[in-house]
Amino acid sequence: PGMAAGLAGGAGGLDMAAAAGMMDNLSPEAMASMSNMMASMDPEAMAKMMSAMGRTVSPDEAKKMQEQLAKVSPETMHRWLGRAAKALKMFNWLKAAARDVYAQPRRSAMQLVSAGTPLARLTAALTALLAALILGHVTSLF
Repeated sequence: PGMAAGLAGGAGGLDMAAAAGMMDNLSPEAMASMSNMMASMDPEAMAKMMSAMGRTVSPDEAKKMQEQLAKVSPETMHRWLGRAAKALKMFNWLKAAARDVYAQPRRSAMQLVSAGTPLARLTAALTALLAALILGHVTSLF
């Protein structure tokens, strides 16, 4: 399938995971070509495209975005898109972990930690660290 078909989500929206995966695998040359295409696009057409992705912008704003995009080197664009893909991957992991916790029937904190959900383990570790810090501060007062 083409890039547009790969980016289209369920209800005509943007599938961010697919977009991040495609952008992460683009070469710097392909990124430069895409950047040049966006910079030379009609501002009104770009505004319509952005609106289809869920962000409403005016043609004037689209023109300003194009001017800023023209200033970014392909290497910098590739680097930032790689960072965005990593952030999206982390967000999806956290969202899945939270979904695991809330999908569980109501249980005590110890039952959740022993069940091994990632979010419960992270919460337990952070709570233990906070308790150790508080204990250290309190004992240093005496």
